[in-house]
Amino acid sequence: MIRKRRKKNRLRGQRTHGMGNTKNSRGLGTKGGQGRAGSHKHGFSKYWMTFGKKGFKPKTRLAFEEIDLTDLNDYVNAFKRKEESVLSNCFKEENGLLVLDLSKKKVKILSNGSIQEKLVLRHALLSKKAKEKIQGIGGRVE
Repeated sequence: MIRKRRKKNRLRGQRTHGMGNTKNSRGLGTKGGQGRAGSHKHGFSKYWMTFGKKGFKPKTRLAFEEIDLTDLNDYVNAFKRKEESVLSNCFKEENGLLVLDLSKKKVKILSNGSIQEKLVLRHALLSKKAKEKIQGIGGRVE
């Protein structure tokens, strides 16, 4: 069976062991620097095409806080008890109905859960099912 000699043993007897000049095998001197050294010369790669550019521009999109109907029910009860909540300054009473004006808040109401109170929603983002549930109990969406 033929066995291949290890490179280390094949290079015995040679002064440089395949490293070229004797000083090439010492320390980190042959590496070309540390870290990002030589990024525009010997350490160049396509990654460095962005060299010097800082920051990024995020895609502009509206971020909404999502609220379920069960959460909305809790906020209505908190308003009736005159407690502080996230939406307490958005509630008003007009003609015996509770009006929720969400023009100053970035809120989307989702259909999870149920609601017991008749509400008038103004400037609100709703899912289709949430709108159906609110209108189903006699509420309005404006």
